[in-house]
Amino acid sequence: MWDRKQEKDRPDFSKMSASDKIKWFFYYYKWAVFIAIAVVIAIVATVLSYAGRKEPVLNIMAINAEPMEDHTDFWDDFLIEHGFDPEKQAVMVDANLKYLGGEGYMDVYSIPAIGTILNAGNADVFICDEACFETLGSLGAFTPIEELFPGEEVEPYEDRIVYVDMDRDAEPYYAQGEAPGEGHYARGIRLNKDSLIYDTDLYSEDTELIVALPWSADHALLGKDMIIELLGD
Repeated sequence: MWDRKQEKDRPDFSKMSASDKIKWFFYYYKWAVFIAIAVVIAIVATVLSYAGRKEPVLNIMAINAEPMEDHTDFWDDFLIEHGFDPEKQAVMVDANLKYLGGEGYMDVYSIPAIGTILNAGNADVFICDEACFETLGSLGAFTPIEELFPGEEVEPYEDRIVYVDMDRDAEPYYAQGEAPGEGHYARGIRLNKDSLIYDTDLYSEDTELIVALPWSADHALLGKDMIIELLGD
């Protein structure tokens, strides 16, 4: 376990978990982290400003994805089904951030940057691999599955639910008011290979993906509908 009292210049990374490495870097290089977050936000704002200047009605955050060259009409059917005009409104996809499971130096910037976007409510659907899901899920970033799909609604997805252990020692970037306890917490659902997300070319077909609803999503109900769309039958 990482201890703030250990020497800054001589950490034993071989004995530190991925989350401990992130906490070590964030504690000692927080100003660099804040600058990186500001840069990321500026990039995202610039991208959105040139995205046809349509009104964003739903924001998807896709971690470790390949930016789509043209996704402006991919979500048109979804928009029309939910009463929106694709000529004026759009589903926005943020594929700018990467996370390497705590093994890369840039991860110390990625997690706070992701956290800033989530806390601002600017992600309504979150897609990532297992390493990213475990890190963010342990900090309370995602809505409990029993709230997302209450009662019998969860039955079609029961064999795909992904669980996390809450990090008792972390100072979470997210505050849900849920005290970490013993055991596993259901926070995400694994996507099948026939999910339409693979049709976007954001991810290769061999990438294992998990989808979750950020607890702070501004458009949670529409986010749930998109998650159902991505989960398929």
